[in-house]
Amino acid sequence: MEFMEGVLGLQAKQWMNIALVVLYLLGVGARTLWPYYLKWRQGGQSWDWHYVAGQWVGAIIGLFGVLTAQDFIASLGVAGLFGAFVLGYGATSIGRDGQKTVDSARGK
Repeated sequence: MEFMEGVLGLQAKQWMNIALVVLYLLGVGARTLWPYYLKWRQGGQSWDWHYVAGQWVGAIIGLFGVLTAQDFIASLGVAGLFGAFVLGYGATSIGRDGQKTVDSARGK
């Protein structure tokens, strides 16, 4: 990340922190949007806010963890960047599973 040093007045550590959040959000997007894209290609599916809501709740809660442990994750280098993506994907999956549990308890 030395080549990014000084670009826009940000240091390498700041660029790494930005990259962690961006990759986390890409993981969230992959888990949230990719299934809809695949269904749309196979014949279409309407957007279901109820389905996505649980994923976004999990993603928001997971983002607090990434922001809290940002220095540790950044110290892992490329593995930390990959980990941020996996954390985003996993947090949305956990949020969806939590929503399924609540829905089954309500009888939906």
